Amino acid sequence: GASAALAAVPRPAAWWTGKRPEECAGWDASEGVLRSLPLVDLSASSSREALLDYFDNTWTLTEVLFSGLVGEEAFFVPPVHRLRHPLVFYYGHVAALYVNKLRVAGALERSVDADLECVLETGVDEMSWDDMSKNESVWPTLERVHAYRRTVYGLVRDFILAAPSAAPPIGMGGHPGWALAMSFEHERIHIETSSVLMRELPARLLERPSQWPAVHPAARAGAPPREEPLAAARFVGGPGGAGPPGKA
Repeated sequence: GASAALAAVPRPAAWWTGKRPEECAGWDASEGVLRSLPLVDLSASSSREALLDYFDNTWTLTEVLFSGLVGEEAFFVPPVHRLRHPLVFYYGHVAALYVNKLRVAGALERSVDADLECVLETGVDEMSWDDMSKNESVWPTLERVHAYRRTVYGLVRDFILAAPSAAPPIGMGGHPGWALAMSFEHERIHIETSSVLMRELPARLLERPSQWPAVHPAARAGAPPREEPLAAARFVGGPGGAGPPGKA
């Protein structure tokens, strides 16, 4: 079906709900990867174009990351620890927050898809006794969430380009444009947290996206040597016989 086609690797052109990676600010043509832009300037010296570049960079980085999921199954497998939702939730959650925040700020009058915005609004609170039951829910299809993302992208883009409250300077204190700024950074937080959840998937469900930058060499500089895997470690016998590695 349509969901399976969207999750095919490599992703079809229809996968991108906003700009393609090579069309975004931050595209590194020499290496064929999309790099994150610096924090956007919200002062009077900034512009709508700068906000749009930052939005496009953020939005497409999310889609580059999620293009590493292999097949439809990868979007719906709950993490083994059951402390977070399946990844289809986070794929849609970052888009839903733009709508919900802009509505609260009075910048939007109505929802895009009220049912989806309810389902995708809140992540897991592992301190709540009944919150984990969400993982047993029937999640929306990838096709539906993808279509929702496409609609939200167009809505946010139009808001940035035309809404009076989206023109810099943007500050706190009830400024509707601040909802936009919060949504940018919320999405960037989830780029990091979603990547952690992806690394917990079975290896067969994950493939490094071709447009994703390699780890910067500075990230490995000064790192301690990797420890010997536990399975290969020697157990040291103590008074009670064999014990954990390194313990007498």
